[in-house]
Amino acid sequence: MAFLVSTRTISLRYLGEEGSREETLIILTSDHGEEFQEHGSLLHGRTYYQEVIAIPLLLNGPGVPAGLTVQEPVHLVDVAPTLLRLLGLPVEQQPMHAIGATGNGAGELDNPVCFEVPSDYEITLHGKKIIGSAQARRKGGVLQHGSLPLFGDIARITEILRYPSRERRQQAAERVRARAATLEEGLGRRVTFGEASEAFMRGFAETLSIEFVEGELTEKEGAAVERWLAERYGAPAWTQRA
Repeated sequence: MAFLVSTRTISLRYLGEEGSREETLIILTSDHGEEFQEHGSLLHGRTYYQEVIAIPLLLNGPGVPAGLTVQEPVHLVDVAPTLLRLLGLPVEQQPMHAIGATGNGAGELDNPVCFEVPSDYEITLHGKKIIGSAQARRKGGVLQHGSLPLFGDIARITEILRYPSRERRQQAAERVRARAATLEEGLGRRVTFGEASEAFMRGFAETLSIEFVEGELTEKEGAAVERWLAERYGAPAWTQRA
């Protein structure tokens, strides 16, 4: 706790010196709590007692009512849409649903465009999916990956996918445009890859209190990149396989 208070104090002092404190949204939360022998265990990952699953969620900044306390339980999946709304983007959050529950027949269920249908708790903008996200836990690590379409025709992916007919391809393209959106559509302007990358880096740095340090690939890492390009991502036998 002393480390947390010290880190927060330093961050607030820095924002004040930079003159950006009043326009900065600050969030304090966690992905889990810790046990300290309250129920016979230490740390986390073993039980589901309140000290492990109940975490704080504190917000301070523009658009946040002073002194407001929310009594109802909320979830980490609520954080991202809340932040986007406070920043002025009118996103909506999809409720949990069963796979295929909103489908209109087999044509919906076998559609190869996975991005068009929001999964549980994914972020939408005016009812359209805007961010794709997936996670996996393996061997003690967490893999987080996803996609954020920046600009252009959201349905262009249908041009390279297999469909039984031209009509089915056109139907799929129309469904994607009706159900998914790009960042350009949401903001009314084109966002470059560099701008989006910089925003991601700032977001991770501010949220996780980390500093990115630019470096070079090691010889071993460089060799691995060359091998992956030659054997997979630069090889038609891999990228064009069906």
